[in-house]
Parts: sequence; C-alpha cells; structure tokens
Amino acid sequence: MWNRLISNYAEILTPLLDTLKKLRMDVQQEQEIGEYSNKIMEQTEQGHILSRLVSKGYIDPAVFIERQNALTIELAASKKKRSQLLDSNGF
Repeated sequence: MWNRLISNYAEILTPLLDTLKKLRMDVQQEQEIGEYSNKIMEQTEQGHILSRLVSKGYIDPAVFIERQNALTIELAASKKKRSQLLDSNGF
C-alpha cells in the first residue's frame, strides 16, 4: 500500500488534500472559534485570579462564590458555543 501511495501520490493524495482543504471552515467561523478560545482562556484566568484573591483574604468568600458561579456559567456557555461551531464544521 505504501508503495502505491508513493508511486501514485498525484492521483491519490493530491486530490485528497484538496478535498480536505475545502472542508475547512470559512474565515468568519475560524475567527469566531478563535474569539471563543480567547474568551475561554480569559475566563479561566479570571477564575485563577479570584482564587488567589480569596486565598490572600482580599475579598470575602461569599463574594468569591458568587463571582465564581457566574464565571463558571459563562465559561460553560463559551465552551458549548465553541464546541457547536467545531461540530458544525466536522471537526
């Protein structure tokens, strides 16, 4: 099989590569997924910052829990939206 692929790569692999490139999502969806990925990273970092603030005693634990819960909901929504965008494109 390997020898056939090597000797006939122009007939087999090149069209396959072209087809795979066409399957890629358009630029707008790619940007959207990038934005959601950045948003997820920011929300995760905010969670770490909140944890550090409460461990040092700068904010009240009740305020921490409230903000952490809101952040967790936002993070789950962002992950779900990004996952939907990836699934709709076959990735």
